[in-house]
Amino acid sequence: MMNEYTATMFALTTEKLVLKSLQEEDADGLLAYRAEPAVVRFQLWCPKRPSEAHAFIRSAQFDGEPQVGRWNQFGIYWRDTNQLIGDIGLNLVNAQQAEIGYTIALEWQRRGVAKTAVSRLLAYLFDERNLHRIIANADSENVASIALLQKLGFRQEGHFRESYQVNGAWHDEVQYALLHQEWQALHQETAVS
Repeated sequence: MMNEYTATMFALTTEKLVLKSLQEEDADGLLAYRAEPAVVRFQLWCPKRPSEAHAFIRSAQFDGEPQVGRWNQFGIYWRDTNQLIGDIGLNLVNAQQAEIGYTIALEWQRRGVAKTAVSRLLAYLFDERNLHRIIANADSENVASIALLQKLGFRQEGHFRESYQVNGAWHDEVQYALLHQEWQALHQETAVS
């Protein structure tokens, strides 16, 4: 799947989704779903005002392909309507390693959106950019996120006790990773079956 969404903006597409850099006009949508307590239960960043959403978008926007050495924030859009339904962050640590994180609007959860979006991003990172290793962190109680990572082939590498704080409470975090060779082996098995 090539980046055919527009000639002027880098995008990753699937049959139903488009992943592209968040834009200023997405601030209200981003603020709306990131204000939902069930959505941000395990999130460090929970914007309270439109100005915070705008500042976040400006800091994580990218022109062309995502840039090494910073967070690049993709909006996840429903392709038919261009509705913002989530976001997925990508920190290209260097030319060989990256970290990802994702947030899906409550009404779009449990519908395969996260799996499709993360799978498409992984295909881009491993197959097109030839990265060696990708990590993702999740709250140890975020059962849905952990299940998704495991389903995509990630394996747990670490468990960090009380490593981050949300709303005054300390939380444990687990780290998952996937190597390029593991990605390839998983997709060879899928192609054979």
